[in-house]
Amino acid sequence: MGENNGFSLIGVIDEYLEEQREERDRTKYFYISDMGKCLRMRILKRMGYQPDPLTPRLRRIFAVGEMHHAFIQELLEKKGYLVEKEGEVYWEDFELKGRFDAVIKVEDKYILYDIKSVHSRKFHYLENGEKDSHYIKQLLVYYKLLRSKYQPLEARLLYVSKDDLCIAEYGFSYNKYEMNIYSELDALRHWWKRQELPPRKDDFPNGWECKFCFYKTACKNSIPQEENITEQITKQKGGIIQPDKLNKMTSATKGEKVAKVTSQSSWFQKIA
Repeated sequence: MGENNGFSLIGVIDEYLEEQREERDRTKYFYISDMGKCLRMRILKRMGYQPDPLTPRLRRIFAVGEMHHAFIQELLEKKGYLVEKEGEVYWEDFELKGRFDAVIKVEDKYILYDIKSVHSRKFHYLENGEKDSHYIKQLLVYYKLLRSKYQPLEARLLYVSKDDLCIAEYGFSYNKYEMNIYSELDALRHWWKRQELPPRKDDFPNGWECKFCFYKTACKNSIPQEENITEQITKQKGGIIQPDKLNKMTSATKGEKVAKVTSQSSWFQKIA
């Protein structure tokens, strides 16, 4: 093996991706891309808790996913199908925002695509009829917010394998999932208005979502008792907190005991 003279292309890639990172204010809205995910995580995020840091490997994975999106969007544009991409939409009733991937036009109808870059094993589960409820909800919220603009509109998920570029697409009907979507958003709004943390998921900390959650540390350490609350919050948030934020977090702590009575599964219906 030859000498590398201290140079590492891996280091250059990771340094570049770190430089491209953008800090976002996540306290103004909930995000459509979090639909179907843990309520507690979403409240922690909007309350301003710090997420666990991304590893360089995860940054590279996300960068490849963005490349897949850009490739498909560019292809659709060159072929003359693309109508709109990366459009930002809002659902003000639930303080929800997001950015959809692509709307195309085929003859006299429109199709909304939400592109998901996944590992190749995902296709085994898809072939066995297992669909991702969180992806479906994200897609259909975009559909709900766009259907008055584009008529008639279909909604489809496009899965792209990171490993071997296998591709599959599935269509879904909004009417079938409407009640489930509203139930989830009502629950999310309930906890936010009360400034309380929902209970941890029943399978915490070993469930699949907990394993990959960027707020696992915040969830685990989120103020177990009211003693030393100022110290607890300051430590969790990584510095000094404004008084209004402290008041909100104090309310969340007081509500923790009440929250534990209700499981997150009470609002969730399994999507087949």
